Amino acid sequence: MSDDNMVLELEDTDSYEPENINSYEPENVDLGDSVYSDLDEPGCSDLDKPGGIDLDGSESNDMDSNDNNEDTFQSSTLSQTDGSTSNLWRHLRNKHHILRAMVEGGRVKVVVKSNNSCDFFVIPESSQSTIVQSFNKVKKYALNNPKQKNLDNNVAAFIVEELQPFSITQSQAFKRIIEELDTQANVLSNDHLKEILINSEDKILQNLREYAHDSAEISYVSFTTDMWISNNGDPYIGLTLHWINNCFQVKEITGNISYLPYPHTSECLLSKIVEILDNLQLKCITVSGTVDNGANIKLCLEKLERKHSIFIIHYFGYTLQLAINDVLKDCSEITNLIKRCKDVVSHFSGSPKQKQFLLEAQMEIEDWNNFLFVVRDVSMWWNSTFYLLKRLTILKPAMYRYKSILVENNDNSSLRSYEEKELSSDEWEKVNELVKLLYPYEVISKKLSGSQYPTLSQAWFAINFIKVKLDCAIVSNADIRRFGGRLRESLQERFLEPTKLI
Repeated sequence: MSDDNMVLELEDTDSYEPENINSYEPENVDLGDSVYSDLDEPGCSDLDKPGGIDLDGSESNDMDSNDNNEDTFQSSTLSQTDGSTSNLWRHLRNKHHILRAMVEGGRVKVVVKSNNSCDFFVIPESSQSTIVQSFNKVKKYALNNPKQKNLDNNVAAFIVEELQPFSITQSQAFKRIIEELDTQANVLSNDHLKEILINSEDKILQNLREYAHDSAEISYVSFTTDMWISNNGDPYIGLTLHWINNCFQVKEITGNISYLPYPHTSECLLSKIVEILDNLQLKCITVSGTVDNGANIKLCLEKLERKHSIFIIHYFGYTLQLAINDVLKDCSEITNLIKRCKDVVSHFSGSPKQKQFLLEAQMEIEDWNNFLFVVRDVSMWWNSTFYLLKRLTILKPAMYRYKSILVENNDNSSLRSYEEKELSSDEWEKVNELVKLLYPYEVISKKLSGSQYPTLSQAWFAINFIKVKLDCAIVSNADIRRFGGRLRESLQERFLEPTKLI
């Protein structure tokens, strides 16, 4: 080996020439395949002493001087092993505070000297920014900067209005959007978002209290209330306020959403509603409350009417759905027909393969422009049974073609399963006529579900509209005809007189 110094990088055997050091080709030295043989031996502490260590263990005092202001660390004896470098990296980290990232970043040089000892040179990381870095460095807005405050408020409004989770502000995609909009903007943190929403709630409540004393804005107010269970099983009660100002503008606002622990008796509900109205300073001008037909909330509003003269109004749409349910309980033929339709829907909705075959069937039908899937029945979704039946009538031609596709693909198991659920021609006729009878209910439910116009004044006309449509419906099937007659009777029972609407 030459008397000149040889310089190696830990992961590369190509020669590297630092300042003031001559380099030449290494002779069969591969530090990547070497580890320290004396890693756990008592003499390992000598590695921290000045001077290199020979392969035979003797000290060497001919270490080259370091004129480049670099930190110098002495190595220990190297020996060939099976190729593992884990012990080497561990030794560099524990004994010399050299991390792998420093080596891979080019901040560590290894000098193999003429006497087979090695010197490590660590190049200090520069703390001075380059000219390009200085120009590219962006100064972020302060939190009280008007632009930052406006952006934060808009983000908070977006999350509330679009029902987005708080975690969306921490997603990388959302951060990229903010950075593209304004490179100086800070991304809204969860803590700051909560602070904005809490402050907004306080401001809204204060405005409501001020409105309560302003007769030009609020003379009288009504509310709607309902309860629900969150995804993690916690019960909540919500109260929405409605009023019309002197300019005849319909106003509504969420007055409160509160956690409501059990029990949910009428007395507990009454206490909570009164507490909310008192807190908003609106109890003395509240004239009515709109609720569903739950036994506890109905009893609660009856007590509220007796004690505080707050009139009770039942949800018209909810009562309308109850009128249909009353008839279904007494008409087993129609109930069984709807169950058969649900079985057909479950055949497609429960299998990705069957959904794909149904889609292919629609593609093969000439002039079929809209590609549709079946609609499932949801008990809490008004008119969902109607939507299920209507969608089946639309997909009827595609279902005939779907059956042919199963035959062409020799899918006998799917074919047998579908044939067990397939509707007969008589059943298809009943479904078509049932859709005709239920259609007026769907029209009225949508019409009276608006929030930007009064609806109670239209309720009585809506009932008469449904009655006329039921009387004029042309139905040939006897079962469907009896069902239509019972629907009309149920309307008469539920809405016998105008006071039944409330």
